[in-house]
Amino acid sequence: MFKYRLTRFLRPYSVAIIHNNSMLSLSLGIRLQHWLKIPLITHWHDNRCPNDLIPLLNAHRQHPIICVSQAVQTTLKNTAPVALPLKTIYNGIDHTQYQNKPTKAIACQQLGIPEHPIYVGFLGRLSERKGIHILIEALSKLPYPIHLIIAGIWDSDTYKTKIQHLIDAFGLSSRVHRVGFQPTRTVLAASYCLAIPSETESFSLCTLEAMTAEVPVIAHAVGGIPEQITHNQTGLLITKNIAREWASAIQYLYDNPDQHQSLATAGKHSAQRFDIQTMTRSIEAVYASLAP
Repeated sequence: MFKYRLTRFLRPYSVAIIHNNSMLSLSLGIRLQHWLKIPLITHWHDNRCPNDLIPLLNAHRQHPIICVSQAVQTTLKNTAPVALPLKTIYNGIDHTQYQNKPTKAIACQQLGIPEHPIYVGFLGRLSERKGIHILIEALSKLPYPIHLIIAGIWDSDTYKTKIQHLIDAFGLSSRVHRVGFQPTRTVLAASYCLAIPSETESFSLCTLEAMTAEVPVIAHAVGGIPEQITHNQTGLLITKNIAREWASAIQYLYDNPDQHQSLATAGKHSAQRFDIQTMTRSIEAVYASLAP
């Protein structure tokens, strides 16, 4: 019944290619390809391959998989039981959205936070894997003028409670500003630097957005991050994702405003490599290669 309804729904659109945009829908994409007898592309955005998906990759060996970074491509190559047609196409952004950010004063007013502190910014899903707890501990080792902005939606009440307990334990209630989900441009405009302490990142868009906005990035050197940032040239990379290392890197930028500006300028220039037009043209070329 499901097959009948879905194929009937798609038939009027003359679908020529299936672009499966998530590993989570891999099974459905493979079934659709089998039913419709048209080419399949899967876009792999995660730097992992869950065990339950490994058997499905065997059915994908004739169909391209677009990886968002070389790190993702390497993960799939090392995980798959068969050789796969893997191709790396980097994600890109519309740089014009981040080049004219508001002033810090306006951004702080919009976020409801004081203007005078030096802010370390965090953007994204607020989960254990994103490492906000590491930043809290790092902040406890830094001088009072340095504060932390946490922008995003909590993944669970359990982790939210854990972070609150850490803030209380370190006495940081006046220096940690949880602003909820906010426009990226606004958070970046208020931030002296952006921190990405994730356990893993396939290819972070926040990195590119911050670099384009001339906000230096400090990031855990994991997954696709080193493909975006050259250490001490276009940003700072943390090799040990622990509070002491984070505090040292943030303190370094705080103490060296000239290096801060150098990273901001070089980062903006480097980020231009990853634009949405290049990404789109590359994906269109894959489509063209599959056309009958």
